[in-house]
Amino acid sequence: MNSPYLLQSLYPCFFFSHVPTLQIEILLHAANTMLSGQISFNENDFTSLRYLYLDDTAWDSIIPRGIEYLTQLRHLSMLNTAMRGIIPTEIGKLTSLERLVLGACRILGSIPTEIGEMTSLKHLDFEYSYFLSGKLPSELGRLVALTHLNVGKYLAHAILYWKW
Repeated sequence: MNSPYLLQSLYPCFFFSHVPTLQIEILLHAANTMLSGQISFNENDFTSLRYLYLDDTAWDSIIPRGIEYLTQLRHLSMLNTAMRGIIPTEIGKLTSLERLVLGACRILGSIPTEIGEMTSLKHLDFEYSYFLSGKLPSELGRLVALTHLNVGKYLAHAILYWKW
């Protein structure tokens, strides 16, 4: 079952956003569920989605495929999930994103430099992301709206190499 049908069956009330005369901010909150598997979006899915919370779920992939199509997304939280893998470079296309929480995930590799393109980002949290490695990218310096950066003790050594 592909993601729109899975999500529509779980959250049918969110599909009233297709009424053209209404301006509705959409929230998808699947936190604390037993949902598992993979989730993906295509360019026609959830174009009005503003808030996506997948905290404490058993999703298999770190960031849903097609995340770059959620151009209106403001909050993305995947705290304490079973997600694993790398942070895709496409994350940089989420220029409306204000809050990104990937704490306590099994993120591999480093933070992509494309994160510097997320100029609306105010809150960035990687606390307890045990497998995150590498230096903090200098492109974080482009995040002029950033007021909260939490890399936790696992990336604390990376701060030594990064100039604010």
